[in-house]
Amino acid sequence: MASSTSESVRRAFVAPAERSVRKSAGSGTHRGLLTLRGSALCKLLALGGDVLALAVVPAGIAIWDEVHPFSVAFTSRPALLLSILASGALGINWLFGTYRIAEIRRPEKELERVVKALGSFFLLVCAGALLLFGNRPQLDIDILLSTGLALALVLVARGIVRLIVTAAWKKGLARQAAIFIGSPSALANFLESLAVQRYRGIDVRASISPGVAQADQASGSEESMAFLDKKDWRTIFEQLDPECVVVNIDESSANREWLSEVFDFCSRTRIAVELHCSVFYGVSGSEIDHCTGCFCVRERTRRTKYAERVCKNLLDRAIGVVGSLATLCLIPIIWVILKMEDGGPVFYRQEYVGADLQVHHYLKFRTMIQNADKLLNENAELKKRFAEKHKLEDDPRVLRCGRFLRKFSVDEFPEFFSVLTGSLSFVGPRTISVSEKERYDSLLGKLLSVKPGLTGYWQVMGRQTTSYDERVRMDMFYIDHRSIWLDLVIIAKTFSKFFAQEGAF
Repeated sequence: MASSTSESVRRAFVAPAERSVRKSAGSGTHRGLLTLRGSALCKLLALGGDVLALAVVPAGIAIWDEVHPFSVAFTSRPALLLSILASGALGINWLFGTYRIAEIRRPEKELERVVKALGSFFLLVCAGALLLFGNRPQLDIDILLSTGLALALVLVARGIVRLIVTAAWKKGLARQAAIFIGSPSALANFLESLAVQRYRGIDVRASISPGVAQADQASGSEESMAFLDKKDWRTIFEQLDPECVVVNIDESSANREWLSEVFDFCSRTRIAVELHCSVFYGVSGSEIDHCTGCFCVRERTRRTKYAERVCKNLLDRAIGVVGSLATLCLIPIIWVILKMEDGGPVFYRQEYVGADLQVHHYLKFRTMIQNADKLLNENAELKKRFAEKHKLEDDPRVLRCGRFLRKFSVDEFPEFFSVLTGSLSFVGPRTISVSEKERYDSLLGKLLSVKPGLTGYWQVMGRQTTSYDERVRMDMFYIDHRSIWLDLVIIAKTFSKFFAQEGAF
């Protein structure tokens, strides 16, 4: 699995980087999108989006109750209220670091910081209002509405900014020009971690490997052209004008002096340096200890994990109730449709492997002919194609109504019964059948340690368009980084994929 993964990632990321190096080698590199660096543009868009979103809040509250939310003190001076609201919210966002690395933060981390920042700000506003004006119900309601409206608008603004930046990245704009220092295997690990997250914000323009032999450099092969001699590092930096340098090498005596020289150059020319270590990939809670200078891994507190577990269970039960009620309404309609086409049962029992390694089942609306499993086992060609992804794009066994049900994911609605009973979670790693266990090898125990979900990371990041190896890596990514914030992002993306009908067949 690893070799095919490295090759697919190299074609997707390294080859464009090699072409970029060859294009820019003679003429220098200049960023074309308003001549702004990628990180500066992302921060500017995030800041501008927040300003516009917060500017709407006072007007929205005024429309709601036809009285200015802070009419006690600011009835005749709405501009002052607006400046206080916007400045305070923007300031607290800055203190929480929401603008510092906005362009490289994962969506769930950004959601967490924005919610905590604005929540803290409006708690301060509420406390201040209570001290200044006493207990006034109308004021309390306005503050509560202001909090919800500001949070919703800022999150929408951040989502729009992310869509704009992602579209720019796909066109090769607003990316951070980067130079990677490390071995070919380290570069492959780094690029794989970006590929799993569909992150295109870093454009690796060149790679410098201190361990690459001179003979390899002169071979002229397509792969060796991406790794340049460390003797020429100053020329490479001057030609490519990188925005950041990603380092993944050991601090041996041969590299210590050279790395010190590179870091000193980056410090003087204001080039960001990022240390990438595959040892910490997938480890949550890693941070630097400023006293020792070492990376530490600290588990989240028990209170945090307990609170997130309670929130997830409550969310599952609420979604399970709503989804189950919707399913009960759909059953008579689906039953009539299936009876008209082939007269078979309305449900299909889908098997999956549980945490106890035993086979369990959940219900789905039937979308295939009644002897679908038998037909698959009897058709060698069909079975071979199915073994590749455990899905068939043009499956001859699917009914006409079944294609419609799959297109809009209606066939999965009965799974809400399992979410309601607690055997499945709404968000989690994908369920696997008995025949898929061997595809996970040593990762099987890790996969089964988390309750499987009706939707998950791989469904919203590519669904059926992903290869099986990519699904495995995405399941592992979710397990390594799972949190209530990531679940909320996946839920939001699930609804967008549902309406876009993306990747369903």
